Amino acid sequence: MKKETIKKIMEDNLIVNDQQAEEALNFVRDLIEAEIEHMKKTEPYATNYINKLREASNSIMDLLDTD
Repeated sequence: MKKETIKKIMEDNLIVNDQQAEEALNFVRDLIEAEIEHMKKTEPYATNYINKLREASNSIMDLLDTD
């Protein structure tokens, strides 16, 4: 992704620096991880949904690992 695109998305979401962007991504990842744990306890047979959540969490980690 181009730096200009990232900066535009940050501006559109009132994120002023890279640290805030990382915190926002970590927040979303934490929400997804909490949903995974909840679904595993309450709907353990919802494996397709749980797997999609895991994929989303991994995609966020990929974004965090990109420099």
